[in-house]
Amino acid sequence: MKFVEAIKQRVAAIRKASKYLPHLHGIEHVFSSARTGDSLYEIDNYMEFAGIYNSYVWVRKAVNVIVESLAPLPVRVVDSNGKPLKSHPLNDLFGYINDTTTPSQHWQQYFIHLILGGENPVELVTNKAKTSVVEMWNRRPDRLWILPDYARLNYPRIAEFVFYGQDADPIRVPASHMVFDRFYNPRNVWRGITVIGALRTGVKLDVAGQRWNESIVTTGAKPEFAVTTKKFLTDGEKERLEQQIMDKHGTGRPLMLDDETTVVPYSWAPKDMEWVEQRRFARDEIGGLFGIPDEIMGYGKDTYDNLKMAERLLWRVTLKPYIGRRDSVYTKHFTYTMPLLNKGERIETDVSDVSALQQDDDALLERATKFFNMGVPFNTVDQSLSLGIGAIPGGDVGYLPSNLIPADEMSAPLPTPQTKAVETLVKAKKPSAARTGRALQKIRKRVAADMETAIEGYFEELANNVVARARANKFARVWHKAITKKAVPDLDVLITDDDVTKLGDIVGSFYLQICEASWETWNKALGVTVEFDADNAAVVAALDQAGEQVRMIDETTKTALQALLKYATEQGWTISQLIKGDENQPGIKALIQETYKNRARTIARTELGTAQNICTLARYKDAGIKEVEVFDNGQDDPDSACRIANGQKWSLKDAQKKLLEHPNCTRAFAPVEPKG
Repeated sequence: MKFVEAIKQRVAAIRKASKYLPHLHGIEHVFSSARTGDSLYEIDNYMEFAGIYNSYVWVRKAVNVIVESLAPLPVRVVDSNGKPLKSHPLNDLFGYINDTTTPSQHWQQYFIHLILGGENPVELVTNKAKTSVVEMWNRRPDRLWILPDYARLNYPRIAEFVFYGQDADPIRVPASHMVFDRFYNPRNVWRGITVIGALRTGVKLDVAGQRWNESIVTTGAKPEFAVTTKKFLTDGEKERLEQQIMDKHGTGRPLMLDDETTVVPYSWAPKDMEWVEQRRFARDEIGGLFGIPDEIMGYGKDTYDNLKMAERLLWRVTLKPYIGRRDSVYTKHFTYTMPLLNKGERIETDVSDVSALQQDDDALLERATKFFNMGVPFNTVDQSLSLGIGAIPGGDVGYLPSNLIPADEMSAPLPTPQTKAVETLVKAKKPSAARTGRALQKIRKRVAADMETAIEGYFEELANNVVARARANKFARVWHKAITKKAVPDLDVLITDDDVTKLGDIVGSFYLQICEASWETWNKALGVTVEFDADNAAVVAALDQAGEQVRMIDETTKTALQALLKYATEQGWTISQLIKGDENQPGIKALIQETYKNRARTIARTELGTAQNICTLARYKDAGIKEVEVFDNGQDDPDSACRIANGQKWSLKDAQKKLLEHPNCTRAFAPVEPKG
């Protein structure tokens, strides 16, 4: 093929590409040097900016401050309350990246691409079954072509990416498999706009200033003085005289004039010193654009206080926005484009080890403590100050700082606490038995509402985790073997010890919560002041029951799941069918959810009722109480046996045998004072 024909074909190809690739319209020639005709800059020239990053000291410094600060930070999945999830497929992905790149190296490439190119594409590589993402690969922005969705050009959406890598054949990547983070470009909706592009002129002027300085130092571009003589000097005589002066005085090359021999010193005109000021301006301009304080860049007043304030400013003004945009981009992609996040889950960078941000947390915590001590409910404080802790059981009630008593239950001032942790008589009038019973029922109902929400969240998360494990390669091998041998596989692959431990933590925490919330009511009923202690024998007795209840709940879940796996192996189901189910048998997720559908309230009220009554009777026994009055048949409890028991007086031994009459039972006990 002739050279001219090849050029024509190339031009035609570019024109055609420009027609179907809108992002090419943003590339145009802007300015040429009148001296050489060379292009000084081209829109979004990634390799040019990479060259500046490679050779220009202040750009390298500013970019490295950002990259080296952010790259090591862990990225993980958290729930709606901001609590990190221990087990999630994306956590495994963020901890692995790919077989040649560590997480820190991956995010280093990510931020360098974003700063130099204004965008960073990350390709998501799935397994053969396309059920999970197994690797992530950064792609250079300048090697990426974008194919828009032509059906909705007025509502821009990318249909496909084409990456031209090292191989001869390009890689075509669907939009769902590419996380495309970019800075908004007002000139081009499809591509990002680079940060470093705004520094072109300043950098070039500074480089020119450096060259001027170099020429002065190395070649004597401007002489310090002139030497004149009356007689004519040959070239050899001039060179000899120049060398003698340079050797003797250590100066640059002097100007030799054939005239009367005179030494005339040269001074620097102010305009000749402008390049020095230009260098300072370029340095400040770079630091300002990247948001790096002078002290961090290395030329500010580096006292301890200044550095401390500069570090805090760097994180708050510059680095946290980078983290926030990355977290939001990945959260949106894995929520909508490639749904791998469940409702309420999000991607969040762990900044708990960043000391500069912890200092802000200390000040925020001090404000939160002041509000809490004023009686503002914890959940309100958390939401108003954006603490990120999330709602906690009992957090909707305000507490007074004297003894952490619920503000809506405090009827009279308490006596001054004693210095010794011993029981003391309370001179205030004791509440009636009916008031004690109603107070305990009210506390139980309030705490049970929080526990109900926690249990629903647990089983929703468990269902999602079991589905994710069923889709993983490990279970695929187990399931293939089970189908082949018609044998039910071991449930440990789907329900782990961590799941059981988490359930135990939830149940145990609410057992402790119900005991602590009821503690002051028991104090008033018994006429004593005993400080709450998790190691108190009454509390320990209640907590001992938690393990048994967790075992029963876990066995119920496993029994239902075991029946499903048995049915599925008999039917020869695929993993997809196992997850979805059929008209006769619900799939994994639906099974777990339906097993506990509408049961969270029953579990919460029943378990807390048992724990509260165990602790109640233990407290009464320690105080010398022999009999209790039963309060039942209230708060949605119309059972006939409860109506009969309501108002009866039982011995402690009889009460211990009948803590509750049935699930959801509201039975509570008030102490009966000994006669005489």
